[in-house]
Amino acid sequence: MERTVSFPVDPAIYPLETLLGASYVFLDRAFVFLETASDQRILVHLTARPDLPATAKETLEGDFQAELLSQAYRALLAPRFQAVREAVLEAALRGAAGGELPVENWEADPLGIAMSWEDKYGGDKR
Repeated sequence: MERTVSFPVDPAIYPLETLLGASYVFLDRAFVFLETASDQRILVHLTARPDLPATAKETLEGDFQAELLSQAYRALLAPRFQAVREAVLEAALRGAAGGELPVENWEADPLGIAMSWEDKYGGDKR
């Protein structure tokens, strides 16, 4: 049983980058065909893959719409967390290369956490 669903997507709500991201996620479930409609909306055609269970075929359009929303939210958050991603990547690459991780002004210690276990809890300082 081949099941194809088609529906329009407004690029003012879901930009092309978001639509392509959702399409990529769905490649294991459906064949995805995108085309521009005469009113500048994008028509999405999803044809379920033959090995997809019948129950999954019934929810294909709704699942794609949910993935569109997820991709749009991810695109909205991405700029906000760019600095965090870059810092984590830098630390990972430095560690993999055997370099020292940057330690910036740890002596200032505004939170009072830069102390050894022995200083904090007592114990044998061998």
